[in-house]
Amino acid sequence: MMMTPDAKMKNLPRGSMIPGYLLRTGKVAIPALLLATLLSGFRASSYSLDHLQSGAPPIVLTLLLAWLGGAALGPALLSWLPGTSRPFKGLMAGLLALTAWPAACLPLHLEPLDMTMAILIIPAMSSLLTTRLAGAPPDDWRKPAPLQVAPIALAAGIWIMARFI
Repeated sequence: MMMTPDAKMKNLPRGSMIPGYLLRTGKVAIPALLLATLLSGFRASSYSLDHLQSGAPPIVLTLLLAWLGGAALGPALLSWLPGTSRPFKGLMAGLLALTAWPAACLPLHLEPLDMTMAILIIPAMSSLLTTRLAGAPPDDWRKPAPLQVAPIALAAGIWIMARFI
């Protein structure tokens, strides 16, 4: 009996899907990281390399941990994370990734805005990415999407306004 490509994909161990999922989500995550890096040099008066040097590392670490939490940690621990729904499991993976953020940012000078952004973005983006993992039924990711996107949009809006005000 010959298996279809879809059936072969469903029988793969979950860990073998992570590199492909990282590549698929990286098509959006890497340009977002670059854009955030470039935007972090802006302040109300001008653009400077000093602002870029002090503002880029916290946002890059925040986005990187959110991406890795949702695209690698969430799928890898999907069987062991508490809860039954994928959005909740992604939120748990995001909270695990959030625990690594203070250690990663230890040598940096952080502002309260950076901490607020990490608290809003990392769990929400990890939940969103874990929910949209290959094989999830559409109802599983359509219903929680507004609750996942709202904190990300709020944090992005606050961050952009803080750069220009």
